[in-house]
Amino acid sequence: MTLSDLALVQAAVKDVMIPDEIRSRFIHLLSEIKESSSDTGSKVISDRRLVQTAGQSGKGRPTASLIKGAAVLSGRGYAELDDLMVGQHTLWSNPVNAENVRNILMRTVQPMDAELSKIFDEIAKIFTKHLHTPDVSLITTAERGAITKCLRAAAEIADKLKGKPVDSRAMVTNKTLGSILSAGSRLATIMEKDPAAKEMVKEMNAHCERISAAATRK
Repeated sequence: MTLSDLALVQAAVKDVMIPDEIRSRFIHLLSEIKESSSDTGSKVISDRRLVQTAGQSGKGRPTASLIKGAAVLSGRGYAELDDLMVGQHTLWSNPVNAENVRNILMRTVQPMDAELSKIFDEIAKIFTKHLHTPDVSLITTAERGAITKCLRAAAEIADKLKGKPVDSRAMVTNKTLGSILSAGSRLATIMEKDPAAKEMVKEMNAHCERISAAATRK
């Protein structure tokens, strides 16, 4: 980006509209992030970073300068909920709080991705543990139930994506679905060796097919 391009972006930012709903969500998120400091024992965000992200109008209301910038870079003259994710890079002062801030933003801005991330973490933990499992019986009953539950939840989310356009946000979602699919398919292959798990493997493969349909959208 050249200096002239930057000047154009800065000029365009001034005209970006922030709908009342987005502004209200942002103010609520700021309150939640500030309150979370009690859990970490440190101030999550400094006044300098707050102004950097939100800006301040004459009445003390957030003008969301970086959020407006995110909207401009997405080719819009108005802010959307996804633009609030820019705060994951600025709404903390100490790196120890970065993940907490990102999780708070994800729960509000991208709840579907937040849920998929949790599902992936759980299934990946089991997958990594049994990647080279020589004996399928080592996969416990609790782990088998967790695998099926995770795949079922991911498949339900995948079903909701049908018919939706594939933009940059959807590409991130598809990548996570693809990772869940890969781990789930591999675990299903391992469990195929156990005759007692026949019905469970059948269900797992059915969920994987639903996930695949969303994860490979074009």
